[in-house]
Amino acid sequence: MNLLMSKLRGGIPIVAVLLVLMGAAPAKAQEAPRRHWEAGMDIYSGTRGGEASFYGGAFGGNNSLAFRFSALDETNTVPCSVGVMYEYVAFRQTGLRIMPTAGVSANRIFSCASDGDARRHASPLMHGSRLLTAGIRVPILKGSYAAGSLKVMAFTGRTDGHTAAGDARTRGVVLGAVVHAR
Repeated sequence: MNLLMSKLRGGIPIVAVLLVLMGAAPAKAQEAPRRHWEAGMDIYSGTRGGEASFYGGAFGGNNSLAFRFSALDETNTVPCSVGVMYEYVAFRQTGLRIMPTAGVSANRIFSCASDGDARRHASPLMHGSRLLTAGIRVPILKGSYAAGSLKVMAFTGRTDGHTAAGDARTRGVVLGAVVHAR
């Protein structure tokens, strides 16, 4: 096991995702999935810089699928990204105070800098990223039509550069807020 963990380099989020997905069992309240909207904001802080991400989509049962837009922390190119993200929130319909959560996202990175700004480059150093997340959601508000949660997660991922030398691994923490239909 130690050899496996040393090969994964930062494999704790990967192991946590696998444990959440393997250990999830349906409860009575989860047998009839409802489809509703969900939106949120996540702040990533990691070894390769930060990121502010906004997303919106739908959830059914424990599964959430959303479109994602983010701005990355890279000084000279103002990189933005567009992508999709999937999250599995265990025991979403049961009313638990702490819900294990695991997710994955894939993003295409482009520059938000205008051509007229001489201080900024037109192309970011990266062109894509993939992130794997694991952590918890804690419900903080519950209204008659909407509810909200805070997220605290760890992430690991890979950013793809324009050449193989530009590829990099990253890991860190995610703090987020989610608003969704009840």
